[in-house]
This record gives sequence, C-alpha cells and structure tokens, in this order.
Amino acid sequence: LKKQANAKFNRGDVEGARVLYSEGLALISTFPPDKEEVRTMTASLYSNRAVTFFRERILPASIEDCDKSLQLDPKSEKTYIRKWRALTAMEETEASIQCLRDGLRELPKSTKLSDELRKATGPPQTPQSRDVMDMSVAGMSRFGDDQTRAHEMELSVAGDPNPALMERAERLKKQANAKFNKGDIENARNLYADAIGCIPAPHESYSQGVKSLLSMLYSNRAVTYFRDKKYQESLSDCEQSIILDPLSEKSYIRKARALAGMEMHDEARACLEEATSKLPNSKKIREELIKAIQESRHDSARGGDAMTSADSVDFNGSVASFNFVIDSSNRLGGAAVSKYAEELELSDKLKRNANAKFNRGDIAGARLLYTEALACLPNDRDNEEVRACLASLYANRAVTFFREKEYGPSTWDCDKAIELDPLSEKSYIRKARALNALERYEESLACIEAGLKAAGASSRLQEELEKAKAVLVEQGLDTSNEKANGDKAASAGTANDFQVSYSSFDYNQSSAGASNFFVSPKGNKSALDSVSEVKSHDFSLPQSGGEDLEKAEKLKKQANAKLNKGDVAGARVLYGEGLACLPAKGPQTAEGLELAASLYANRAVTFFREKKFSATVLDCDKSLELDPKHEKSYIRKWRALMALGNFEDAFKCLQTAVKEIPESTRLNEELTSATEQKDLLATVNALLEKREYQEARDTLKPVVKTSDNVSLWLAAARADACLGYTDSALERVNKVLLFNPRHAEGLQVRGYAMFLSGEMENGISLLKEALEVDIEKENREVSAQLEECEKCHSSFNKGQARVKRGRYQEAVELFTSAVEDGQQIPRDAPLYGILLTERAEANLLSNRFEEALEDCKEAIRLKNDNMSAWTVKVEVYFALGRLQEARDELAVVRKTWGAGNDTIEEAYKKTDFELRLSKADDDLHHIMVAVEHGTPPIVRDGEPIHMNHDARGGKGG
Repeated sequence: LKKQANAKFNRGDVEGARVLYSEGLALISTFPPDKEEVRTMTASLYSNRAVTFFRERILPASIEDCDKSLQLDPKSEKTYIRKWRALTAMEETEASIQCLRDGLRELPKSTKLSDELRKATGPPQTPQSRDVMDMSVAGMSRFGDDQTRAHEMELSVAGDPNPALMERAERLKKQANAKFNKGDIENARNLYADAIGCIPAPHESYSQGVKSLLSMLYSNRAVTYFRDKKYQESLSDCEQSIILDPLSEKSYIRKARALAGMEMHDEARACLEEATSKLPNSKKIREELIKAIQESRHDSARGGDAMTSADSVDFNGSVASFNFVIDSSNRLGGAAVSKYAEELELSDKLKRNANAKFNRGDIAGARLLYTEALACLPNDRDNEEVRACLASLYANRAVTFFREKEYGPSTWDCDKAIELDPLSEKSYIRKARALNALERYEESLACIEAGLKAAGASSRLQEELEKAKAVLVEQGLDTSNEKANGDKAASAGTANDFQVSYSSFDYNQSSAGASNFFVSPKGNKSALDSVSEVKSHDFSLPQSGGEDLEKAEKLKKQANAKLNKGDVAGARVLYGEGLACLPAKGPQTAEGLELAASLYANRAVTFFREKKFSATVLDCDKSLELDPKHEKSYIRKWRALMALGNFEDAFKCLQTAVKEIPESTRLNEELTSATEQKDLLATVNALLEKREYQEARDTLKPVVKTSDNVSLWLAAARADACLGYTDSALERVNKVLLFNPRHAEGLQVRGYAMFLSGEMENGISLLKEALEVDIEKENREVSAQLEECEKCHSSFNKGQARVKRGRYQEAVELFTSAVEDGQQIPRDAPLYGILLTERAEANLLSNRFEEALEDCKEAIRLKNDNMSAWTVKVEVYFALGRLQEARDELAVVRKTWGAGNDTIEEAYKKTDFELRLSKADDDLHHIMVAVEHGTPPIVRDGEPIHMNHDARGGKGG
C-alpha cells in the first residue's frame, strides 16, 4: 500500500495517496507495535501522509502526523524538515526554530538541519538577496520586522512612496501569506493586488528596497494564478517581477513553470538558461533547467513532427506541416488537393484557435474548437490529408479530456487517432497514460507494446514501456506474460482490437463529428441499445488466483465501509485497487467474475454520487458484461441514463434487464412505470408539436411535481417557455442541466426561456451553444428558433438606436416589427411587455399619445410592477393633461404593491403638485373674470378659492 501511495503521489494524486497511506496505517495497527520494523514502517507512513496534508495546506494535520512519526522514530531527518516547513507556513517562527534544534539534538551531524537553522536564526538579508530565500508562498518572507524596515529605509530615495503606504503594503502582504497558507487562494491574490496598489506607478524610479518588495508581491501573486492554472496571468506577473528585480531566483523558476504549464517548454528552458547566466550559483535553477532540458529532448524525439509533449496538443501540426505538404508536386495529385481545400483550411484555422485556447488554459474552449474542426472535415477516409488532420485533431482533443481527468473519453479519442494514423507515437503514449490513470495497468503496457510494433523503434515509447513495467511490478502484477500481451498488442496495431465501442457516450462530451469517421467493430449501432452490444475491447476477463480474490474481497469491504461513511473518493480508489488485484493470469473462475462485476457495480455508485453519470454508465456496462444478470447494475445504469436525460436509452436498458431477469419484481415495476411515462411523454410531445402548449402543461402538471424523469421536466419546461411562463421554465430546466450541463435540448429550452425573460443576449448565446453541443445533426428547430430570436433582437437594438438619434417614427416601426413579426414571443412573456414599453416611449416622443397609452396599459396588465411602463404612462397622462386620472391611479398603486417604492412615491407627489397647481390656475382665472364683471367669488373656509356654478355659467362663462 505504501508503494502504491508513493506512485499515486508522484502522479499528482495527493488525495488518493493519502487514502492509501491511511489504509496502510489501519492495516499495520493490527501488528505487534514492539517490533522495530513495525515501528519504522508506521513512522514512515505517518511522515509520508504528513506531506500529503502539507501539499493541500492542511497544516495542523501535517504537524500532528510529523509528531506521531517522531515519537516512533526520533532520528528521522526528513520528518523534522517536514514539521519545520509546516510550522514556518503557519508563521510559528519560534516553534519552527525549536523543531530544528530538537532535530539537531538527535542528529548533530545533519547538514540540512544545520543549514536551515542557520538561515532561520541568521541576520536579515539584503534586498538584493531576499528573493533567493525560500519565498514559495508556503514559507513566505519574514521581512516585516523592524530591522528589515530600517534596512529598507536606508536604501530609500527622495521619490519613494510615503512610508505609511509601504507599511500598509507590508501588512497586506503578511495577510496574503496567511490566507495562502490556509488554502484561501483567491483572497490571497486579492490581498497581493491590494498591496501592489498601495505603491503608485510608475515603479521604475523607486529605490531598490521598494522594487524588491514590489517584485516579491508580483512573484507571490504569480503563485496564486499558477495554483488556479491561470498560466498566462502567472507569466505576466513573473515578468513584471523580473523587471523590478533581475536577480529574483524564484521569479525565474515560477516563470519557467508557467511557461511549462502552457506547454511552451522551449521558452521555459530559455528562461532558465537566462536565469543561470545571471545567477550561476543557484542550485534550484540548475535543477529546474535539467528538468526543462529533459522535456525539450522529449519534444524533439520525432524529427518532423513539431509537437510539444505526449501530454500537450500538436501546436504546429497544421495542414501545411505534415510530411505530404500540399503543393502541385504532391504525390496525391492536384485534383485531390483542391477537392477539400476549403474544408482543410477551415479545420486548420479552428485547430490553431484551439491550440491558442489550450495555451491560455481554456481546456473546455479548446475541446469545443477541436470538435468543431472535426465536424468541418469530410467523411473521406481514403484521403490522406483528411486522415492526417483527423488523427491530429483526435489526438489533441484526447489531451483536453486527460487534463480534466476524463480518462475514458481520452482513451476513446486516442483509439480514433490510432485507427487513422497507426504510426502516431504520441497517440499510443497518451492512451497508455489515460489507461494508467484508470488503473488499467496491463492494458497500458499492451498499448505501448502495440505502439512499438506499429511505429517501430522509439526512445519515447521505449521509455514509456519501462515505466509501464515498473508500475506493474510496483502494483504486484505479473509481467512475465509479455509475449501474450505482445500478441494482443500486435493485433491492436490494426486499431480495431483497441477500439472502444462506446462512441455513443460522446453525447455528454461534445464529441461532434465522431460518428463520421469512426465505426466501432460492432458497427454503428448504439452501445446503449442492449447489454449484448456493450462488449468492450478494452477489458480482459479476470482470471484470478485465490490470494488475489482474497485481497480484492478485503479491499471491497474496506471500500464499502468508506462509502458508508461518506468518503466517496476514498471508496472509489479502493474499488479500483480491488479491480487491480484481478490480473489476467491463471484459470477463469466464476467467483472472480462475480467479484469483478460487484466491484465495477459498486464503483459506479461512487461516480453516481459525484454526478459523473457517463462514468457510471461505463462501469455498469463492464459489470453487466461480466454478469448479465446483475440486477443492481441495471438499476444504476438506468438511473444514470435518466439523470443524463437519455430516456430512450434508459427505457431500452430496462427492457434488456427484464429480458435477462424476468423474475425480478423491482425491474418489472420500474419497466411498467417507465412504459407509462413513455406513453405520457409521447402524448405531450405530440401536443407540443401541434403548439397546444396549455393542454400539454395541464397534462404534465399533476405528474411532474413528483416525477424524477428528466425528460418530463424538460417537456414541462418547454411548455412553460412557449406560454411565456419563464420563471417556471427556468426553474425546471435548471434542474435538468444540474445533472447534465451539456444537454442539448436543455440548453435550447433554457436559452429560449432566458430570451423571453428579457435576457436576450444570454438567451441567444445559449441557443448557439445548444447547436454546438448537438453539432453532429442538423437541428432545424433550434436553428429556426435562433434565427427568429436574432431577428427580434436586431429589431430591438435598432429601435433603441433610432430613439437615441431622435428618429422616433422609425423606432416605432422597428419595435412594431419585433412585437408583431416575432411569432416566437408569447403574449405572457416578460419580453413582450418590454417591447411594448419601448414602443410606448417611442410613441410618446413622436406625440402619438393614445397609442403610447394603449401599449403602457397592456404592458402593465402583463406585469403590474413594470416601473418603466408606469413612468411612460404618467408622462403620457401629463402630455394629455389628464392629471386627475394619473393621480388616482398612482394613489391606488402607492397603497398596494408600490408602497414604499421611491419611484411611485415621487411620481405621485409630482402629479399631485401639478394637479393642485392646475386647479389654482383655474381658480385665479375665475376670480379675475368675476372681478371684471363685478360678481364676488364664493370662498369657503378650508377649500381652494373657486367660483360657484352660477357664477361660472354667467356672463363671463
């Protein structure tokens, strides 16, 4: 277990390593504690687990494990160093120094401990050498003391910032360090930015002391970007840090790592070579340079293929960079070249854009563009240019899946790349690494051997082969059957035996265009049609001995215990370990098959818990391949497919299950229920096709509240959206997308509902995304809907522009066009009210008051608290002189929904004032008329002055 944990740690799986170290500690606790070898092993496990806690900034736990290790082995130098680093990261200076002293008391000849103690207790360093100290944010500077500040002030010049600003920057830096050490990366980054902001730009004129502090802040902020895989931002901060302090060791190293993260290994090497020339005595830079040189050598292993590494995309593998450069002398002939020139050019452009996105760390965006590039190419497998482009695109897309730990889809894309280009060394390496990540170590070895047979002698493949063998030995698996594996690998060279017939799973991975170029060994039928069609070419039936079964059974029990405690990730690791204990050796046994089926079925539960439904389906298929009568696997697969919104596939799964296990009461009940839901769904879809949305909504209303059928939720959301009930539609469709964020129909309904709610740009963007997700087939419904929405949005924007330019009549016509021509807009949708309000304002400005008033009334009927409509309506009343009506309506509003609303209150006060002023003008006029005719006005106490009826109807009337 310790060796397996070490392997996981070296691959970057820190959490998985910690789980295995913990399992090792649990296992060794059953041994006699007084034996020396037991104490040593226990101490080693605690010390190693401390490193996993430190890596994830769980510092108290790291220190606790170090203490336990030192109690068992007080002479472990590494453990003292690990504890010292954890204490330093927590800014426990005195405790960290005491830890080093304790270590030297036990190990007086330790050079490492002596050096660290001397650094910790020595005098403060000058600003020029500060950044050479351990400034990895884990142990960031201890320069905030008075001595250091005094030293900085000695180097200050007259143009330096105010000392108070420098103090604030120092204080913010310390706060940022503390946040970082607690794992709060984002807040740490914000505090570093605030500290940088304290020091006014430009920075070039400041003293070296100020520049050193700024350099340190930029360098530290670069680490926070790097942690979040924002390599471009990290690179920019490192470059700024180096400008301010050209001798900053850490900044060069961090810059090189950021470049490596962007797969720019040659640039990373050049950066470190430059650093070496400036800091020739830096041991850390020399070590980093050695690593960079090794990476660079790997990159140039294939002469003409300008690709970065097996884990990076093919950056320069454009159409023009292949061995058969397209020109008139090409052996393919001019006709073949011109045949697909446009498609190849477009695909190449999309690929370059994808490479750029990948460089910036936008993995999902890169994958989407690779998928679009695949869809651009024709289905002509006999054309070499097309085959080469397809192979490169599939191989690059495989890297994007690998980066996001979607190892299954990564292997599938590698299979497609190998089928198209059996000599692609990198495709074999990428597939092997993905299989290794899936803990399918023997298949990984077989894949590398297949690559060697197909592509010939290769230093990279040979190196990967040695690694694969070492992993097998480390896992305790047999490597003696290499010939058998080699035979299997040889057949894989044809790309068929390694082809995985899970192409239909691409529905959740945006793998558009895949079906055009990849035909599984079983043909084009869906891998979900029935269990018998899911015979995987990537799985060997377990042929296990008694010891292997016993160990696997034990791991299964431990995994079940973890799952029951809620440790889903830990359980999945152990289920995987249990499967790894079932190598392809010895005779096949029913017991081994049953155990393997159970392990796959249980691991499927861990994927389901974390909403990784495609992976759930995959494991259930493997379980059913081993045991076609495993009831739980059918149930779990059915639930995962339902969560993905694939009701048809889920229904077929239940049909197959009942056929295999007809006596199962539960499966028969589920099939009966599913049949009823299928009939209901057919009825509702027919109503939606006829645009009888209200009837469809009424039909679903009593069912959808209690149903967990995603397809029914989606149908209800569609009906609500088409009726204009956008809030209800969005609530339902968001539940669908929670389970499957790339559900094409879900994105379509959400986009349309958002458009109708008034968020037109977001809605159009989602409709486009729905088309991109479902790019393999021409979805005319979504295309027509998108076209209608874009037309309405265009009219709306043009109308607003005309209003700003004072061309009010044209604006009215454009808004009318959006209202009347946009047949997609239901009358109860918020967008309809928005369009009416905009048209009312344009009518008001063009003095068409009655038309404006009608639009306002309709908009307010749809949404009683439409403030824009109320504002325009009041203005119309003013323009028409109908102040009494305006005040009466506002008086009602301010007593109901508008109570406390400032806009309504202000409109009421303004209307009331104007009305009183108007009445006062009338009274003054009548008084003047009465005086002229000698008739005295009637004045009652407490009332405004006015004439009586007779006087108003008299001579002056």
